[in-house]
Amino acid sequence: MPAIMFDFDGTITAKCQNVWAEVWKSLGFDTSKESRYFELFKNFLDGKINHTEWCTLTGEEWAKKGLTRDKFYEIVKSIDIQPIMGAKEAFKMLKSRGYEIHIISGNFDTVIDEFLTRNGLREYIDSINANKIVFDKDGNYRAIIDTDYDFEGKARFINEFKEKTGMSPYNICFVGNGDNDEWAHLSGCKTICINPKGTDHTDRTKWHHGIEKVYNLQQIIPYVMLMEPKLPAVKASPANIMVRPSYEIVEKPVYALAPIKEKPLTLKEKMEVAIKKKQEVATRKKQEIVTKKKNEVALKPKHEIIKINTDRTK
Repeated sequence: MPAIMFDFDGTITAKCQNVWAEVWKSLGFDTSKESRYFELFKNFLDGKINHTEWCTLTGEEWAKKGLTRDKFYEIVKSIDIQPIMGAKEAFKMLKSRGYEIHIISGNFDTVIDEFLTRNGLREYIDSINANKIVFDKDGNYRAIIDTDYDFEGKARFINEFKEKTGMSPYNICFVGNGDNDEWAHLSGCKTICINPKGTDHTDRTKWHHGIEKVYNLQQIIPYVMLMEPKLPAVKASPANIMVRPSYEIVEKPVYALAPIKEKPLTLKEKMEVAIKKKQEVATRKKQEIVTKKKNEVALKPKHEIIKINTDRTK
């Protein structure tokens, strides 16, 4: 069974909204380049703090503002997170082709789960791998348990998945859109970049395929099919579609399905073929005669061979 891994923000969602930034802003923090929010993020990117420290320090700032479970979900619900068009249809197609579907994200698992459930997508997803936010029994903020699977961790998740399932990287595809998704290619899996943000979708070291404008998630299906190790017979089906910017779904023409007809030979070409065959037969007969004589000589007693050679010198 093949598997496909999706990033969440900006890949499954229509807009690339940063839930982390929205929480900071909703708690009254500045998010400009001079802010604590930006300072922590930059320190992480510069390697001054690791991912766990980044999450811990962020949580401490949120706790100072009295973040609660109710406040957190109030903030999340106020963010307009919409699924990309065609997400359900794309997931259905992938499931019909036997794919496992996993999400690897730097968002929060509860945010992703609520989004998927609300939009009727949860049933297609095999696992959600993201950060966890924890509240105590009174609903007060307690901790952020950071995911091991963001940035370079996305490749780590795929590698662990390969070891656990024994699946070849050629049977795994990753779909993402950002610079934190670029690391997935280090796992050896196939990669597709859609609606790029902060990454070069034309970089074939990191992305096997790049689609600059994706209006409907079904647009990735032909690319996924191209990367399948063994393709079934191609025929017109819901999977063979392309999506125009107007969101109009049209049947994609299927090419090279009919057998290729050979061009009939001219009279001159037929004669050349006949002569060539005749020459090949003559050459083969000569070789057979030479081989036969060699074998006859090799089978004669040694004194007869000497006599024959003596007679030839007379």
